Amino acid sequence: MENTIDITDVISCDSVNIFTNTGDTFKKSAGAVAQKSGKEFENFVRNKLQNILNDIKTDRKIIEGVKKYRFCGVIDEQPKYTDHYGRANKRKDFAIQKFNSPSFLEQNKWEPLQIDPKIIIEAKWLGDCGSHVQKLDYEWANLRENCYGENFWIIYDYDRTVKCAIETVDMLSKYCKKLKEEVKLKNINFEWIDVKDLEIYVNNAFKEYY
Repeated sequence: MENTIDITDVISCDSVNIFTNTGDTFKKSAGAVAQKSGKEFENFVRNKLQNILNDIKTDRKIIEGVKKYRFCGVIDEQPKYTDHYGRANKRKDFAIQKFNSPSFLEQNKWEPLQIDPKIIIEAKWLGDCGSHVQKLDYEWANLRENCYGENFWIIYDYDRTVKCAIETVDMLSKYCKKLKEEVKLKNINFEWIDVKDLEIYVNNAFKEYY
């Protein structure tokens, strides 16, 4: 079994704004423009994740010329959760799933399917860090109530040409560092991830398969 989703070209991360590629496209932070830019950033993150997962897909072991099992990473679209108010069937952007697909070992023997807990992911375009930041309180409340399961990542980008946005993201990063330690006591793994560092985090999450 192998994930065969096509690799899609994504925007280069060499620019000042990782997502926008220029400082102009997504400066506004309210209304239809914010909704549009948020959806486009979500698509950008999905494509970037798919590229990374395709790059690290590999056979883990070969024993006497026989493949033991093949590692696969897939993107689960809009996983469901129940929020801290008790509202069921809410949806996050996506999740990534780690598993080993069953492969032939020897006559009449197969490697059993092994599935790891999902990593629930929210892609956040923060823009100039105006109204977008206020909405993060909802995420923090759900995280503290373990609404997202064992693993939750927020992958973010922002307008890196705006001074107040740079300062706000710095404060958010310090806050999230403390929050990470807080929820760790509840066996929750939380990561606040700058999109430019996404490949590092995915590789670390999957490193046991190398």
